[in-house]
Amino acid sequence: MRILAIRGENLASLEGAFEISLAEGPLAQAGVFAICGATGAGKSTLLDAMCLALFDTAPRLNGRGRSRVGREDGDQLTLTDPRSLLRKGAGAGHAEVEFEGADGRVYRARWEARRARKRADGNLQPSTMTLLDVAAEKPLGDKKTEVKQAVERALGLTFDQFRRSVLLAQGDFAAFLDADPKERADLLERMTGTEIYGVISMEAHARLSEERRRLDALEQRVGEMRPLAETERAQLEGQREGLLHRRAEDQLSAANAAHAVRWHAELAGLMREEREALDAHRAVERQLALAETKRAELAAVEAALPLAPVVDAADRAARLLAQRVERETQSKAAHGESARAAAAAA
Repeated sequence: MRILAIRGENLASLEGAFEISLAEGPLAQAGVFAICGATGAGKSTLLDAMCLALFDTAPRLNGRGRSRVGREDGDQLTLTDPRSLLRKGAGAGHAEVEFEGADGRVYRARWEARRARKRADGNLQPSTMTLLDVAAEKPLGDKKTEVKQAVERALGLTFDQFRRSVLLAQGDFAAFLDADPKERADLLERMTGTEIYGVISMEAHARLSEERRRLDALEQRVGEMRPLAETERAQLEGQREGLLHRRAEDQLSAANAAHAVRWHAELAGLMREEREALDAHRAVERQLALAETKRAELAAVEAALPLAPVVDAADRAARLLAQRVERETQSKAAHGESARAAAAAA
């Protein structure tokens, strides 16, 4: 977080508009500078303007009590009301701060107070606050409470933390020293940007606690273990030797069993192949027997081939004889018909 500019108008002892730029000009290069002036010159008012713009309050307003001041026929303000910092006789006033937030963005916070119609004798109106993201030109928050929350998020500090760390007003340095160690450490981390080291420290502490717990558990287990007596150790060694010998025997038996399994598997395969070969042999024998029958038939056919011409001649003679007998039968029948016809005619 870094303050870039403080502006205002008609606040407390500062009449009219005023502005201090901390991001340019001589103050931009100054590592340390002092605000000097006579009593009432407005030194504290500059700090009040910064707090008004950011938090709607100022360190000098704390602890003033609830007493009211003002005209009996007009405004009656408590001493803690930030509008009491509006300069007497002014119709309106404001405070404005530009700052670089914890996220590196530039913001402009503004607080305004005015009287009705901005007349010096007008009634005081409620104060207003705005917060603007300068680069995005985007207002953050609508209501005053929302704006205050947005300012705290942008700064990374509450008003109480701000006035104890960034702003140590008159007599407030003791507030930083009187803060409890945890709050003081938190403020220092926020100011220096070393929050990461706090996180690392907490993680390291948690890791150390866990490792110590594990070490204690291991030491407890070691304490629960007692060394064996010589007789017990010798007995266990003997059992170990016996188990090793038995394991060797079991491994040999397993190897023999595996060999036997392989032998039986091979035997079963050979027997299967033998059965298949026998089946194939029987099939071949059946085919040979069938072929032998066909061969005998073929031999008989071949032996009869020389008689084929004789058989053909006998067949032709038989056909000729049958034809001749048929013609003679037909001729006799025709002659008989003719004789019967002649007899009938006579």
